[in-house]
Amino acid sequence: MTPEREPAVPEPAVPEPAVPEPAVPEPAVPEPAVPDPAAPDDAATDRAMDGDGYAGPARLRLGSSRLDVRADLRGQFEPIDGRYHWYGRLARHDGLTAAMAGQGRATAELSTPDGSADCEVSDPDPWQRYRVSGISTPPFRSELATPPEVPGPGDPGPGDSGPETRS
Repeated sequence: MTPEREPAVPEPAVPEPAVPEPAVPEPAVPEPAVPDPAAPDDAATDRAMDGDGYAGPARLRLGSSRLDVRADLRGQFEPIDGRYHWYGRLARHDGLTAAMAGQGRATAELSTPDGSADCEVSDPDPWQRYRVSGISTPPFRSELATPPEVPGPGDPGPGDSGPETRS
């Protein structure tokens, strides 16, 4: 006699372990280099800026001190007050830091090869570059420093040759 077999009970299905997909490396994107703003910018040496501004050597007269500094300046004509406002930073200069010790701001005169102007020196940044600003004629060449001429009543306007005369 043959032993009777028990009916086969299907075993419960065991899910196969999930195989992680191979990691696809992200494309390497280099971090942009952050230049040290206190380092001299050799590429910008004695350059005129695009637009209205100046970057190059300057002389600062602050009290009895005369300091040869590097300036990065720009500006714009403000139609609300009708004046030209210019501003920028002076590169780190130990003599300037010493002259400004204990002062929050000071008046000075800034000169470039293109001219001189009274200014205010203030607000050193973490790299000891001082802010410089002024109003009116800047110490650099600027086409925007004088407001455009607006024709008055009776003056010929653009494209107008004056009063018509008939022959």
